[in-house]
Amino acid sequence: MTAGTSLYKRYETMPVSEILAENPGNYAIEANQVKSFHIKKGGVIYDGTDHLRNRPHELHIKWAGGKTIFKFSSMDDKEAKTLMQKVFRTVR
Repeated sequence: MTAGTSLYKRYETMPVSEILAENPGNYAIEANQVKSFHIKKGGVIYDGTDHLRNRPHELHIKWAGGKTIFKFSSMDDKEAKTLMQKVFRTVR
């Protein structure tokens, strides 16, 4: 049930070329292309129909190629922000 919660960690040490080759839709964003990023915290929301739903966190990245939004729930939003700050040290 929690098998996917740390799946992202396997990519931390994998060469970029290997990650890109895994799937034809994969792409890379170079650190010097990133203009800004922010994380929108997800959580449990009431959807107006007497149901609670989980809304994933969102990572918004503005970069030279446009704007990209990634949704995730496998990591805490604060942990993700810390990781992004390490990766993109020059981005504020």
